[in-house]
Order: sequence, then structure tokens, then C-alpha cells
Amino acid sequence: MRLKNRVLSMPVFVLMLLFPARAYSQGQEVNTLFGGIMTDKGRASWAVQVEYKQLELLTQEDFVFDGSFSYINEGHPIGHRRDGVMVQGWARMLAGSKLNLSVGAGPYFYNDTVVGPSPSINGLGFMTSFDAKYDVSEKFSVDARINEAIVPKGPNATSLLCGIDYRLPDKEDKAAAEGKNQIAFLTLGIAGIFPTWGVFPSSGLPG
Repeated sequence: MRLKNRVLSMPVFVLMLLFPARAYSQGQEVNTLFGGIMTDKGRASWAVQVEYKQLELLTQEDFVFDGSFSYINEGHPIGHRRDGVMVQGWARMLAGSKLNLSVGAGPYFYNDTVVGPSPSINGLGFMTSFDAKYDVSEKFSVDARINEAIVPKGPNATSLLCGIDYRLPDKEDKAAAEGKNQIAFLTLGIAGIFPTWGVFPSSGLPG
């Protein structure tokens, strides 16, 4: 079952690597975040999230609206190994010359491999997020995020993540940046894949 879930998760990473790498329109970014989670049962573990975000879908006077597609692995809290994909809409506010604050929400399609005789659970939940991003250069930002996963079956969980955002070049940068993009996406993808293949201990962190 674990091997099957890993194989099924691989197309997600392929999409995360290939789709952004072919899209050079202005206002897109790819993010990789690492951190930990705490379930409502008091169990803790690691977490990793890989995200593609389309920026500036709609611009208002005080807010900018973005959209994202991402994969999240919520680690191995005792008795559960849950991961899934989500689509979120974001309302973003520029809080300073380089600081962006965002609130996001959307459906969460998850698979929860339950340890023991119980069968695995597939379901549709809801994910809300708060994100703070600080631009360190034209292309790179540091990111801190809080996610709240609300699911009908299994424990709800809060994740606290930190990571790096890479903004894709616009059309004018395409030719010059193509090789650098491929290296960046490959690095981000590998960083996201490793945790799902047992790099982290399956027992999770002490809860």
C-alpha cells in the first residue's frame, strides 16, 4: 500500500516540475516549504509542501487575488500517513515594499493511510492558510505559512511551514533563463520527493 501511494504521488511531482517549466508568463512562482504539524489529537510530525501559484489573477485597489495548486505531505503522526493535493484562492495584501500577507482557502483532496486493520481513507476536506512572504530579490522570497486542514474522516491538523519561493521569469527573460529554470525546478522537485520516500523517520516527532 505504501509503495502504491508513492507511485500514485509521483505524477503530482511531474506536473509540478513540467507545467511551470513550460509557462513563462509574468506573475507565476513555485514554492517549496518544510516544517511540522500538530493534529487535534496532540500528535506531531514533519510536513512538506510543494506549490505552483499563479499571481495577479485579479487586482483590486487594496488586494490582489492569486490562485494555487499544491501537494502536501502531512508526515507520519502516530496511526496516520496523510497526503493530498489542493487548489486554493488567495487574497494578498502588500504590507510594505517587500512584505506580502495572504489568506487562502480551498478544497483538499487527501489520502490517509491508516496504520492497522482499518482501510485507507480517501476524502475531500478543506484547507485554510495564512502566508507571510518577504522578497529578498527580484526572483526569490522567503516564506512562512500556517495551514489548517479540516477533514471529515481522520484528525484535523495545523501545519507550520517555512520555505523559499521562486518567481518565474516573464517572456522577456525566457531565452536567457531557460537553463537556470530547469535546474531550479529539478532541485525543488527532488527536495519535495525525498520526504515521501522515507528520508524522515516513520514514527514522526515526539508528540
